[in-house]
Amino acid sequence: MQCQECGEETDELTRVKDGGKTRKLCEDCHELWAEQREIAAEAGRAMRDMMEYKG
Repeated sequence: MQCQECGEETDELTRVKDGGKTRKLCEDCHELWAEQREIAAEAGRAMRDMMEYKG
């Protein structure tokens, strides 16, 4: 099986939902993807805090 992010051949792929699409990622790409999502979520929280968003 081939990772949709890096194109590397691997035995195990992890399925993730990203913006309504399902992507199959290798373990390394999955870790990177999860880190990027966490950073983006934290940046969004920081922006709302700066703007004093009360929701």
